[in-house]
Amino acid sequence: MNVGTQRTLALSWLLLVHQLPAKPAYLRVKIWRRLQGIGAIALKNAVHALPMSEGTQEDFEWLLREIVEGGGEAFLCETRLIDGLSDDQVRKLLIKPAMPTTRRSSRTHAP
Repeated sequence: MNVGTQRTLALSWLLLVHQLPAKPAYLRVKIWRRLQGIGAIALKNAVHALPMSEGTQEDFEWLLREIVEGGGEAFLCETRLIDGLSDDQVRKLLIKPAMPTTRRSSRTHAP
């Protein structure tokens, strides 16, 4: 298989690149929760990825509007990974189970 064929078989990814204002702090939390909710992968501090589909594009477009309305900056692009991270590495991040967000009490309860 030649390089051109490999590239056409590569998975397309959507990248949301954003910069949030320092204040209000709740905007950062809100956007972070939304990104977690849609399953976006943080490739860098302000670069998140999802596999390309109509649904994921719509999710990122909604987030982009929220970021801009909150005083931040954002753009969305479709891309393919060429070097560095592989599609398989990013896919594994997608299916990695989420860490629990709540802590369980360390106390034991009597029956």
